[in-house]
Order: sequence, then C-alpha cells, then structure tokens
Amino acid sequence: MPETANLIAGKISFLRQKNFIEAAHALGLPAHTVILKHILWLNCRALLVIQATLGMAEAILVETSLSYLRARRAMAPRRASDMSRPSATSSSSSRPGSPRPCRASPGSPAERGS
Repeated sequence: MPETANLIAGKISFLRQKNFIEAAHALGLPAHTVILKHILWLNCRALLVIQATLGMAEAILVETSLSYLRARRAMAPRRASDMSRPSATSSSSSRPGSPRPCRASPGSPAERGS
C-alpha cells in the first residue's frame, strides 16, 4: 500500500503543473472536484487498477504458497513413537481390501530408538 501511495503522490505532483489543472482552478471549480475528478479519476485510474490487480495476484500467490507448506507439513513422516499407535485418520473398522496402517515390527530400529 505505501508504494501505491508513493506512485500516486508522484503522479499528483507531476499533474499539478499541467495547464488543465490551472484552467480548472481558473474556472472556479472547488479543490475537491479538481482532485477527485481531474487528477484521481481521470489520470490515476489506470495506475490504481494496475496496482489492485498486482495486489490480488500477490495475495493469491501467498495463499497458495502457505497452503502448499501446510500440506507438506501434514505429509511429513511421523516419529517412531507415533508409529506404534494407529493414526487418528484411520477408522477402527477397516473395510475389506483397504490398506492397513504400517507398524514397526518388534526389534526393528524404530523400536530400539536408533
């Protein structure tokens, strides 16, 4: 947001010296009309639309990146101490043909703690 404000401030300082702004003041238009209509709406509209579009694209990229990282964290291998218990996602009544959760066999390196 601050970079958008800096861009608009630069555009306003550039437009203040233009002839159409001086003509609007000479016609007696109020300052808020000159600022809102002639400067912001007519001359800064494209800049605001572009900045809003880039901001939305950045928000989407951040959201998908965080979602990917959360998914990767959920897929991380479990500790050996968790292997002896059934996972919370597996149901107690398994259907025929469904894979059973893997458990460490007695005497395996996971059981010995190495």
